Amino acid sequence: LKPDPEALDLEAIVQEIANCMLSGAPQGWRSARAEVTELPKESAERRFEGIYTYTIGTDAKPLPLVPCDARAAALNIYRLNDALEPGKRNWTKATLSFTSDGKFELKYDYPKPE
Repeated sequence: LKPDPEALDLEAIVQEIANCMLSGAPQGWRSARAEVTELPKESAERRFEGIYTYTIGTDAKPLPLVPCDARAAALNIYRLNDALEPGKRNWTKATLSFTSDGKFELKYDYPKPE
């Protein structure tokens, strides 16, 4: 059996995001989070803003995190869309969380139905 190349790409993208984000995390970080929010539309192009935070020790207060390239990290999260079913790609916010033990979680928020 050959591994699914798309699955490998997904993992590679998540790893790229983690490497970029965590390059700015201090020693002892416990969790890190990227929140990528879609900005109001000014044209047909979707635009996003990324907010990056981390926690350290047992203090759960999120502190600002400066990734290697905030724009690249946000764009990489948007690149993960290719793994979603077409009907699930209209998210308004994506939250990617990492823990220091190597786990990650990706959640999407969608517009409320009218």
